[in-house]
Parts: sequence; structure tokens; C-alpha cells
Amino acid sequence: MISVELTLERLKAIPVVSVQSQTVCPEENALEKILAYAKANALTDKSDARLFGRNFYPIEQPEPHGYEFYLTLDKNINPSKELILQSMPEGLYATLRIRGVAGIPNGWHALFRMVESAGYVPVGVCRQLYGWVTAGFEEIVNWQQQTASQERIIDLWLQLRE
Repeated sequence: MISVELTLERLKAIPVVSVQSQTVCPEENALEKILAYAKANALTDKSDARLFGRNFYPIEQPEPHGYEFYLTLDKNINPSKELILQSMPEGLYATLRIRGVAGIPNGWHALFRMVESAGYVPVGVCRQLYGWVTAGFEEIVNWQQQTASQERIIDLWLQLRE
């Protein structure tokens, strides 16, 4: 189900640890890695820890794709050698809440349409560490509950030009 309300939020630069995967099932593989890190560092018990993810593209084509997760950190935790310290991109974002991973494609289409009809322009595609990405994220709001994929509450975040 897709909410019908476009919400604008300002995201400050948040320190994160990131992990990526380019396997056959990159989303699940990257999630497994980041959850193992979260458990090992007692982050699954921190109510303010947030988990953002997004597709990336090693080449300028829609396939093959990989997936990366960003887990917010407090400043006292160091990454493992498999993970990288960085920051979430600061800026103005349009957000839209959906339920279940099956709703992600329709959610993105709806979010882009609402942003366009409201007169905003999304930040474009840019080259990042592992490849090409759009300035959008999928935040699993209830990640600490480790629910089935159809029960995940997901906020889509699309960065806007200011």
C-alpha cells in the first residue's frame, strides 16, 4: 500500500557504516551483512539506529545492479574491514511510506510523479564508490524487528534540488 501524501524532510549528514553486494540477490546478501554487523555491535537494540538502502549500477545500464545499505552509527563504533565509514547525503528529500518490498517499484513511480507535479526536481544520477546511483534511498523503518519482506515498513527518500 502506498500513502498518498508527499512529505518533505531535511536530512542532516548522518555518520553511517555501509556495505554493498553485487551477488545474484544483492539486497538480501547486503542485508545479511549489515544485520550481522548491527548485532555484533549491539545496534539492534538502539532505537535511534536507522537503516537505509539503495540500488547501485556498476555501469551506466539498469542491469546488472548491486545494493548497498547504510546503517547509522554513534561516534564510538568502528567499522569492520568489510564495511566503510561515510555520511548520508545532506539535503532536502521528498519521502513516501510504503508497506512491503513488493510495493517499492510502484512507490518510486508514485513519488517521482508527486515530486514532479509539486514542481520539485530530483537530484540526478551520480557516480559513487561502487557505481552509478540516483539520489534516493529506501529506509527500512522496522528493520530491528526483522519482519518478513512483505511486512517491512519502508520510507522512500528522494533528494531534491534546492
